[in-house]
Amino acid sequence: MIGCEYLSDPKNILKSSINDINKIIDLLITNFNYKNENIYLLKNYKKKYIINFLNLIQKKINPGDIIFLYFTGHGTNNAVITEDYKLLYNFEIKNNFINKLPKDAKLFGLIDACYSENELNLPFYYFKYKWSKEIKFNKPLCNAIMISACMKNEVTWTVLNNSFITNLFITIIKENNNITWYDLIFKINSNILENGYEQTSILSSSEIINLRNLISSFI
Repeated sequence: MIGCEYLSDPKNILKSSINDINKIIDLLITNFNYKNENIYLLKNYKKKYIINFLNLIQKKINPGDIIFLYFTGHGTNNAVITEDYKLLYNFEIKNNFINKLPKDAKLFGLIDACYSENELNLPFYYFKYKWSKEIKFNKPLCNAIMISACMKNEVTWTVLNNSFITNLFITIIKENNNITWYDLIFKINSNILENGYEQTSILSSSEIINLRNLISSFI
C-alpha cells in the first residue's frame, strides 16, 4: 500500500490518500482474507525508499503467491509522483519489481493517480470492448493485471477527501465479491459516465485473460 499526501506542499496536499489506504486494507482483510501481518504500508515515502522496498520485498515472494499493489497519489505521464516530488517511472516499477517476480505469482495493481493508463507497462490492454497490444512492453514472468484510474491524457478526481476510483472499486467489490473482470471494469466506467467525469479506467494485463473469470480467483 503506497500513499502520498505531499505534506510539504500545502497547495497540493492530498487528504484522501490515507483514507484510501485504510479502506483498501479493510477490503483486503474483510473480503479477501488477507492478514494484517502481510500488509505493508508505505505512507509518504520518498522515491529511493519505495524502490528499496520493492527490491527487498520481491525477494520474499514465491511462485503462487498473490500480491496486491496499490498506489494513491499524484501522477503524470508514465510516472507516479512520490512524497519528495520525484517521478517514479513505470519502467522503474517494472524493472525493480514486476520483472523480478517469480513465474506463477499473481500481481494485481490498482493505480489511483492522474495519467495512470498503464503504470505497470503490461503488454495487453482492454479498451472499447477489445484487446490491444502495446508491442514495446514485454511480458513478465508473473501473471499481472492492473486497473488504472484513467487514461494517459486524463486526470482523476477526489470527492470529499476520498479518491473517486478507489471508493468506486471498493463499493463494487463489496456489493459482489465474486464479480468478473468484465463486470468490474464495465461498472467502473459506467459509473464514471453517470457522474459526469471525463475519464476512462483501463484494464491492462500480462496476457489476454478471460474477462468472465472471477476476480476473487486472482486477488
